[in-house]
Amino acid sequence: MTAPVPPTITEFEPDVEAILERWRAWANAGHSAARFARYQAGDEFAAQLIEARRGVRLKAITTLTDSKDVRATAKWLHDRAIELHVPQTSPLIGFDAVALRYTRARTWQACAWELDPDLPEVQSLWD
Repeated sequence: MTAPVPPTITEFEPDVEAILERWRAWANAGHSAARFARYQAGDEFAAQLIEARRGVRLKAITTLTDSKDVRATAKWLHDRAIELHVPQTSPLIGFDAVALRYTRARTWQACAWELDPDLPEVQSLWD
């Protein structure tokens, strides 16, 4: 009797249309949320954080739409997160600028992971 053959693991294939639809919805919601934060709540910093995530998603949408290679796009998005990496601990001086950079890095990473969940973590959560 021969040993059973383990099942093969199929390569992950993202549903690109569903991802694009989700990113568009989030970007649209971000526009409304930023307007609310700024004009209703008077929270300019929250509006900037929301707009940072929205801007990344809009660029990710354009990049993925223009690309024919999902894996290459995931790598490109991941590389943007690498470029923006910030230290593990949030700073006391210059916090706002670093928090915006951190937010962009986390959003690039999240977009890349939706296309290729095997990519390594670049920007971990702050302590």
